[in-house]
Amino acid sequence: MARTKTDQHHWTSGRRRRRVIASVCVCGVAVGAFFVDPANLIDDPETAVEGTTRDTATVTVASLGEEFSADGELDYADRITLYYNDGTTSTGTSQAEDGGSRSTLPSDATAVGGLDGTTEGIVFTPLVTDTATCPEPPIDTTTTTSIIPPTTIDCGEPAPPRTTVPTPTTTTPQATTSTAVAPATTAPTPTTEAAPPVASSTPGQPTGPITRGLPTGRDGGGPSSGAVTTGGDVEVQPSLVVNEIAKVDDHYANGDVLWRVNDEPTVVLLGDLPAYRRLEEGDEGPDVAQLKSNLVELGYDPDGFVTIDDTYTGATSAMVERWQNDLGIDDTGEVALDRVVFVPHTGRISSVAVAIGDAVSGGTSMLTVSSRTRQVEFPLAATDRHSLSPGDIVTVRLPDRATFEAKVTGLVDRSDGTSTVSATPTWRVDYPVDVVPVSIDWSVGGGAESTVVPATAILRTDTRNYFVEVVANDGISTMLVEVTVGDTSGGLVTVTGDLTEGDTVISP
Repeated sequence: MARTKTDQHHWTSGRRRRRVIASVCVCGVAVGAFFVDPANLIDDPETAVEGTTRDTATVTVASLGEEFSADGELDYADRITLYYNDGTTSTGTSQAEDGGSRSTLPSDATAVGGLDGTTEGIVFTPLVTDTATCPEPPIDTTTTTSIIPPTTIDCGEPAPPRTTVPTPTTTTPQATTSTAVAPATTAPTPTTEAAPPVASSTPGQPTGPITRGLPTGRDGGGPSSGAVTTGGDVEVQPSLVVNEIAKVDDHYANGDVLWRVNDEPTVVLLGDLPAYRRLEEGDEGPDVAQLKSNLVELGYDPDGFVTIDDTYTGATSAMVERWQNDLGIDDTGEVALDRVVFVPHTGRISSVAVAIGDAVSGGTSMLTVSSRTRQVEFPLAATDRHSLSPGDIVTVRLPDRATFEAKVTGLVDRSDGTSTVSATPTWRVDYPVDVVPVSIDWSVGGGAESTVVPATAILRTDTRNYFVEVVANDGISTMLVEVTVGDTSGGLVTVTGDLTEGDTVISP
């Protein structure tokens, strides 16, 4: 059948379209074959791409291992809190847990005493606590030696005014009923009448007269040193007020005054043994030797008469008197318990807990000192305990992303398997804040050294082969080198292939 001109045109156009499509498909297959075939992945200078700028890395030889990290703190080392010691506490220092406890304050830190360290406070509990609401009879205040309160709950008739006896010779016969009040039989006196005795049959209650208040003095004798009696025989201790206190960031040295309470100075001396007693001639012990060593070092034995041993001799007393003269206090030749605090090092004032004018008592926290050396501290999980030993180096990152290295100086293992690690910076670290949160990184070597490249430098094809794009010597051309991938750690990977240490690879 003959084709018309229109049919001929459509048939010719269709053949041309089919030839174009076929040509495009052939070209696509050829290009695809070029990129899939690994033989075509090796570039030469003639096929290199020029004029591009990409990130590069250097091929190295190293030993990869496990990577570890932890969060911790940068602080000043050897923090020690110092307490006011009024003579009733056993020590004036307390050290942080990482440095070991230097001492323990007694559980009763509320008792107060005289400034000279000889007076002990007295804490007492009243013998009887009445819950009845009966009205109290009037009290005759002409004498104030003691007060005898009623102990019965039956109010009955109002009791006669209560008076006190001026002498301890009053006799009070015991009553036998729960409500009757019998008059006391006393020797005639011109001014006062004996207080009536009180009897009670209430179970658990005392049946004799009860004296409210404390005896004067610890042994019932005269007032204790430093005590004040007011209106009766209950002692009221004098106020202890801070007159002087060191400032934060002050540096202290052996023999410096850290604070004054009621104008009495407390001096810092160097030593590992805390002050725990008053020292005077005839005393013996290592604390005596520690005191003598400090005062000799400070120059208070100009003639060399003092032997540094455990005995507090007359020469020691003379040396102490010279030291007391310089402090502007009485030269007694004896060292009161509140006169010194011992710390193991010179350093700086980290914090201050009281201000001038504050009232203090035995056990009051005064200030905290530390060394001038920075220290990093961080926890270590039980599963990571094998990764660190003393002398190992860790990398520390500050909040501003600056880093420094620190050497592990201590590991404290705990009962739960965890540990606390202390590390000292290998160079001086200045930071405007005392306690700084930091992150710590370290690694454990993995054995023999291998060729190492960044993980981002690895290229993978559909055939699961691995390549590294290496920059040629001209710095412009690149070629793909096939490698075998090994261990990975911290963004690095070990490879085996035609690579040399120092080669430059593309690593975006």
